[in-house]
Amino acid sequence: MILTNFLSSIQQNLQSTDRPSDFIDILVAILKFVRVVLTKTRDKLLTAAKSRDDKNVENALLRFLVYLLECPISLLELNIDREESRGVVSTKSHEISTEIVDSLSLLENGSLQRLLEFGFRKEKKLKERWTDEDDEDGVGNDDLSIVGLGCLAFLIYILGIGCFCLPQVTTAKYALDTNIVYMNALTSSRRTAVLSKGLCLLESVLNSVEENTIGYAYIDDKNFLGTVVNLRNIMLHNDEQVIRREALKGFRKIVDALTIRGKYRLLRTLYHGEIQSGFAELLTLILKEEIDKSLRVDGVSWFLGRSLSTFLLDDIFKISPKSMESEFGIVQESNRVLSALNLLRFLLIRDAENRTEIRTHFTRIEATYLKQLRDVVQFSKKGINALIRENEEGRGKGLVPENNSHVTAFDVTTADGSHLGAGTPAEHLESMKSAYLTLDIVESILARIGKISCEQAIVKTSNR
Repeated sequence: MILTNFLSSIQQNLQSTDRPSDFIDILVAILKFVRVVLTKTRDKLLTAAKSRDDKNVENALLRFLVYLLECPISLLELNIDREESRGVVSTKSHEISTEIVDSLSLLENGSLQRLLEFGFRKEKKLKERWTDEDDEDGVGNDDLSIVGLGCLAFLIYILGIGCFCLPQVTTAKYALDTNIVYMNALTSSRRTAVLSKGLCLLESVLNSVEENTIGYAYIDDKNFLGTVVNLRNIMLHNDEQVIRREALKGFRKIVDALTIRGKYRLLRTLYHGEIQSGFAELLTLILKEEIDKSLRVDGVSWFLGRSLSTFLLDDIFKISPKSMESEFGIVQESNRVLSALNLLRFLLIRDAENRTEIRTHFTRIEATYLKQLRDVVQFSKKGINALIRENEEGRGKGLVPENNSHVTAFDVTTADGSHLGAGTPAEHLESMKSAYLTLDIVESILARIGKISCEQAIVKTSNR
């Protein structure tokens, strides 16, 4: 009881320590104490017939060491050489991490397999309502830190610390199944050091997974879908470019690993409802790539025929309500709009055999999407042009226009949630001119699509 309370007190004190530079000295002292405890209790802990007190000590040490992996190990910056796929860490951090893993290995009788499978088995217990009595190989602790175990997986898979404790023969699916809960936990963090470890673990595991091998049912796994959503949030909101780039790389790897049906289902799941314009552009780009792949081969595909046309009509070729909120609504949604129009133009030019059924539904797309989009663009151009003229006339007279409704339309929030300043009148004018140019581009692509459809209609008529 004294030992358990002492370890708990150490945890509470670690939580109150904010400066990573303080962690090293603290960890050295703590692990010296743990080493003494393990030395004095080793014989009892390794025996098959443990007393209740022995088990309590073992579980307390196990929880404590896994917690150390969450705080502070997961918070320490361990420099990763991504190009060479090997870790380069400071000597002291490497020594401390190695000692923690070695201590865990001692508690687990030389194998870390049960710990690495803890998250997977815990999720399975929740799904199938197992009891501890049913789980003969379970770790026996329902309160181990998932983030801490995720850091353990990082140390093993990325830095190679304790890799000798892994099963000699494993599969890519085993690595994905056992690590997906840790990927979700690590990529959910707002701390850069933790996020980077989750992204490294994700990349390492997915590098072992062949393309087009993960079935569509995997999307039902809350940790898998949670990881995908985390990657989306990182790409959109994280304020570090390197982290956003790694999240994009991980997202593409997940998409590539899914089967055709899995890709289709994931894209439809993520595109459902109101989504950020830049993310919609990414999904549409991936959709275009998959359609192009399907058109290059014979046979049925989820990215052809009725399944594709349903996706296009329900989600892609549809005006977002945000586009009609103000004169600048369509500008703020321009990434989404331009990617959808480029996809439509691609389909009209590329699919001469109508395998995507784009010609079958073009009349409907024209009536419900293109016509409405033209009207919105015209309305926006008229409003923005009036604001530009008002601004220029006011500046010519040395006045600031009284109508500043356009200022709120360009209220920009940065990745970290802070708001940019309102800007000068000259900057407002430049922004409005840029917005007007964007609308010109949208209008130009609309005209090009109209010309292509007319040319194809004439050819079809002449062939008859």
